[in-house]
Amino acid sequence: MEIYPIEQIVTSDQLMEYEMIQFYKAEQKKLTLRSCNHRGEKRIQLIFGYDEALLDCLRTIAGCRWSATMHCWHIPYSENAEQKLKAVVCDMNVVITWKEKNTKYVAQPGDEQLQALRQFKLYLKSRHYSDSTIRSYVHAMQRLFLHFRSKSTDQISNQDIVEYCALILDERHASDSGVNILINAIKLFYLKTKNRQINLEILERPRKWHYLPQVFSKEEVEKILKCTTNIKHRVILAIIYSAGLRISEAIAMKITDIDQGRMVIHIRCAKGRRDRLVNLSRRLLMMLQEYVEKYKPEVYLFNGVGGKHYSASSIRKILKVSMKKAEIRKNATVHTLRHSFATHQLENGVDLRYIQEMLGHKDPKTTMIYTHISRKSIGIIHNPLDDLDF
Repeated sequence: MEIYPIEQIVTSDQLMEYEMIQFYKAEQKKLTLRSCNHRGEKRIQLIFGYDEALLDCLRTIAGCRWSATMHCWHIPYSENAEQKLKAVVCDMNVVITWKEKNTKYVAQPGDEQLQALRQFKLYLKSRHYSDSTIRSYVHAMQRLFLHFRSKSTDQISNQDIVEYCALILDERHASDSGVNILINAIKLFYLKTKNRQINLEILERPRKWHYLPQVFSKEEVEKILKCTTNIKHRVILAIIYSAGLRISEAIAMKITDIDQGRMVIHIRCAKGRRDRLVNLSRRLLMMLQEYVEKYKPEVYLFNGVGGKHYSASSIRKILKVSMKKAEIRKNATVHTLRHSFATHQLENGVDLRYIQEMLGHKDPKTTMIYTHISRKSIGIIHNPLDDLDF
C-alpha cells in the first residue's frame, strides 16, 4: 500500500481548524491571581498586561481597587474568587492562573537602625518633603544599613560609605543618580538626626553624565494624539504637552486650576514648592470642554478610582499604547512630552526666559539644554557633505 506524506493527508477543514486554534491562542489574555495582605486585609492581586476592555470588566467587581504601593488592581479575598472572575470575563478569551508569592526570608536592619530610620522619616515629613523623596531617601538609607547590619548607625564611618558607593557602582551597577540620592540622604540623615557632619572632601559624587533629552517632532506628537482615541486619554497627553507638565503636576491638577476667563493654567505646588502659570491653548480648551461634559470630574481634573487622582502608571501606559499605534519606536517617556514642548517653543522663537518660567526651572542653565537639541540652531549650520560631488 502506498504511504502518502502527512502534509497530503491533512484536509482543508483540519487546516482551518488548526489555524483557528492558533488564532484563538494568539488572542488569549492572561490574568494571574496572587493572594496578599493589603492594609491588614486579605486581598487578591490581579496581574495582567494593559488591556482597557479587560480592566473595564474587572472594575465591575465589588471592592476592586488600584493599589499605588503594589502597582496592581486587587479584589477582596474569597474561596470562590476564581469562579467569580471567570463569570465576569466569560465573554473574553482570558486564561486565569494562580501564582503564590515567594516566601524567601528578607533581611531587615537591626533594631537601632530601624529606630533611626523611623526618626529620619519623621524628620522628612516634618520638613514637608514630597512622598517620592521620602521613599527614595529612606530606601537608600535602609539598603546602606542592611549592608552594615553588624554596625550601629554611629559606627558607620566616612570610609565605609566611600567603599559602599564604589561597591554599588561597580558590582551592583547602580546609576549615578541613584548614588547621588544616597549621598543626599546620608548628608541629611547624619546632619539632622545624628548631629554629625559628613566629610564631603572624602565622600565624592560620581562624575555626572550630560545627556541630551529625547524629544518628539511636532509630527510625532500629532500622530500620538491622533492614535489616542479615548477623549480622556487624549486630553491627558495633550495638556502635558501643551503646558510642559511633569507627570506629578498633571495628576495633581484640579478643575479649578483651569482659568478659562484669563486663558491660563495654574500649576500649584510643583517641584520645589513653586506655583506657576502657563497659557491655555484654545484647542486644548475645546478638548477639555468635551471631556468635562462626558466624564464630569468633581475635584481632580483627571479622576481615578475612589475619587482620587489618576495614577502616573496609567498615564505611562496610555503613552506606550499610543506610541505603538503610531509606530514610533523612540525610547521615550511621558517626560519626553515636556521636553518636546520646550524644544518646540524655542524653535517657534519664544524667549528662553519665558520657557524657563513656563517649565518652572529655578536655574536658567537647566533650560539652556534645549538650545543643544533645537532644530532652529542646528538647521542654520551648513553641512560640508552637501558641497561634495560624488
